Amino acid sequence: PSTQLYVSQVEARIVVLSTLRKIKEKHLLGVGRAVQDDLVIITGHEKTSYTDVETTATDVKHAITAVLTDELGLEVFVGPESRPPVSSKLRAPSRPRRPQGMIKITVNSLNHWLKRKSARDVQ
Repeated sequence: PSTQLYVSQVEARIVVLSTLRKIKEKHLLGVGRAVQDDLVIITGHEKTSYTDVETTATDVKHAITAVLTDELGLEVFVGPESRPPVSSKLRAPSRPRRPQGMIKITVNSLNHWLKRKSARDVQ
């Protein structure tokens, strides 16, 4: 069973910034320990069956992407290209089970951002 949660652009921004702050705090407590994996944010499906919902998944995805790229300078991949490549030895299902509304922040981008933030905090 899955639960659909509709959030505003502002709420989505707060959740993302809070998550990154928690990652930064753990990084600082771990004495510069690097992040080990990509951060994947699932924003949901592009279409919603509710016409009275003011904020769509696309609006939320745009707000999250804007804060990550424009304000924080992180490298992100949006949509199908955010999925990991499928090995040629594995059979991929005909219909992926992952939602189309995905944002991936690469591990290299996260670690670079953490190093920049740490250096700036020391000064």
